[in-house]
Amino acid sequence: MSVQHERLIELCNELRLGGIAAQYPALAQTAAEKRTSFTDFQEQPLVAERESRRARAREMFARVASLCNDVGLIADEYDPVLKRQLGNFPQAFTHVSLVNSAYNLSQARGPAHRRAAGARRRSARSAERQLTATTRRGVRLRER
Repeated sequence: MSVQHERLIELCNELRLGGIAAQYPALAQTAAEKRTSFTDFQEQPLVAERESRRARAREMFARVASLCNDVGLIADEYDPVLKRQLGNFPQAFTHVSLVNSAYNLSQARGPAHRRAAGARRRSARSAERQLTATTRRGVRLRER
């Protein structure tokens, strides 16, 4: 492995891009053999990182879900040393976040994509309302 590859892997680790760091040498070798474009080569490690993060999220969700007690409740605190739940059982806070996480993991695209799509829809509706209001004002002015 070259010094440049080692620096890239070190940078990936520093930026917490573990999926890229783990798969970079193999992806670079494949890209060199296939003579792919730089853009195509860059897309491959980013896709690998996304999939790696999704896998880690699913693993973490499974660990958190396994912390439920015998009646399916999760406390507001957890002691990892003693491996036991502490504090109260505020069901709304704990379970809503657990249900939201389950929903987000079940979707093909995550919450950031849905937030961006919602913002675009709100922006389009706002622009439409402004256009309608401007048109109505123009009609009112012409009628007088």
